[in-house]
Amino acid sequence: MNPKTLPLPSESHPEVTAFFDEATNTISYVVRDPASQACAIVDSVMDIDYAAGRISFEHADRIIDHVRVHGLEVAWLIETHVHADHLSAAPYLQQKLGGRIGIGAGIVKVQETFGKVFNEGTEFQRDGSQFDRLFSDGERYRIGSMEAFAMHTPGHTPACMTHVVGDAAFVGDTLFMPDGGTARADFPGGDARTLYRSTRRILSLPERTRLFMCHDYGPGGREIRWETTVAEQRTNNIHVHDGASEDAFVRMRTERDATLSMPRLILPSLQVNMRAGHLPPADDDGRIFLKVPIERAVVPFPRRRGRPSRPPGFAGVVPPPRKPRHRSIPMSCTDSDPKIVAAAALASTPVSAAPAATPALTGLMPAAMPRINEPAPAFNAQTTHGPRSNEDYKGKWLVLFSHPADFTPVCTTEFTAFARAAGEFAALNTELLGLSIDSVFSHLAWVQNIKEKFGVEIPFPIIEDLSMNVARAYGMIHPGAADTSAVRATFIIDDKGILRAMVYYPMTNGRSVAEILRLVKGLQYSLANGVATPEGWQPGDKVLLGAPKTVSELEARAGQDLETTDWYFSMKPAN
Repeated sequence: MNPKTLPLPSESHPEVTAFFDEATNTISYVVRDPASQACAIVDSVMDIDYAAGRISFEHADRIIDHVRVHGLEVAWLIETHVHADHLSAAPYLQQKLGGRIGIGAGIVKVQETFGKVFNEGTEFQRDGSQFDRLFSDGERYRIGSMEAFAMHTPGHTPACMTHVVGDAAFVGDTLFMPDGGTARADFPGGDARTLYRSTRRILSLPERTRLFMCHDYGPGGREIRWETTVAEQRTNNIHVHDGASEDAFVRMRTERDATLSMPRLILPSLQVNMRAGHLPPADDDGRIFLKVPIERAVVPFPRRRGRPSRPPGFAGVVPPPRKPRHRSIPMSCTDSDPKIVAAAALASTPVSAAPAATPALTGLMPAAMPRINEPAPAFNAQTTHGPRSNEDYKGKWLVLFSHPADFTPVCTTEFTAFARAAGEFAALNTELLGLSIDSVFSHLAWVQNIKEKFGVEIPFPIIEDLSMNVARAYGMIHPGAADTSAVRATFIIDDKGILRAMVYYPMTNGRSVAEILRLVKGLQYSLANGVATPEGWQPGDKVLLGAPKTVSELEARAGQDLETTDWYFSMKPAN
């Protein structure tokens, strides 16, 4: 589309709040309609420790806290393009806050290209259907009362879009701050000449238009910045200032790109972001894999008998296959409960790798499920009442329970019920401790909301588990339900730290607090008296004796005052 045919920017002045991610030099934005509570989130970040293969959501949770504290309603989750330097947190944010995930219609070209690179197979859809909206050039949409529109600005990638919201434009990876110039154009589908024309298109917007960068690297050691204007870029951008020719730019950009190494997170980023921020599907064992394609042409080891040889202990090189193949070497990487497993080495580099099983990595494997009548997994966590660990509950019983997310209807009913029953639990020497994969700030806001809206004060602490360490240790993350939220799990731990019961509920159905209270009473009675309790048992009801295990035990029961229906089934009054 010719720039002259684009919609004119509206007169609105959106409120823009920036969130800088130091690990990837990415800036995410919350763009708020000043006339309503509606907002959009632009270019979110999911944290990843690539060496450990562990994801987390500290950056995204800062955004969630901001949205909830200010009472905002998320209308859109905008991806300016398929990022190659960070992973999108859009699905996580959508799960927590709502909104529709949108990207440029050119995503189908990116999916087609990298679907082949990563050998994704026919099950990977290459039609953009993973996203809720595919924006075409000049397409209008609304954020509350504000009208916004998308500009197709390819060159860095084929799917790059600039989103213009009132007097603000979010340029993705086209322009950097004036002293940083422009983004690279050497990715598949990228083109320096196309990038130049896209930057001129952006700079044809009104000079007062605020431009918001997706990245800043602080050239020369200056402080990080992300906001500039069209006027400032036209005057001072070192690559595309007014008067810079297209041919000179193409020559400069091509020569410079030839000196750049690949982004550190390009391989995991592409596999996740072309899926709208979703991880690849799990295998039959519930494990999640990320791939690294190995270029078969680079085999730095001598051949023998017509096949590549391998150095001792090497697991990454295979004979050249008839069609592209990806070799995976387990690296004990975790995402929530599943393992993210990377392959051996970067494409076009000499391939070397350690054997898959190394003692140094075993500590990163997902913990086994906790087991009844064994010590409960240790934890040390921040809560709404300060730090808490297992040691704080020695000599007391503990009901540890997880919930999927703050500010959700079912969880609110459960919390109010637990709060109303807190006195009854206390009478049983039993403490309550909640948990979700939310920040302590979100917990505090939700607790205050429950007090204001429902008239119920939450008296017990709630664990902040952004790292998912406690959730993983207790098996609260079930990928079939959600990758980044805990199911409704309940653990009853006795006064000696032994796990005595655990119950799992799905996200859609609330627990019965009365049943948990009944179970605590039954467990305490059984342990104190060496008996079992029948279905539906309440204090004062008859109890069961275990079936006799020897002839002498069987004969001894004959003289006892028991209600015996058969040799294995005897009841007696409770003490």
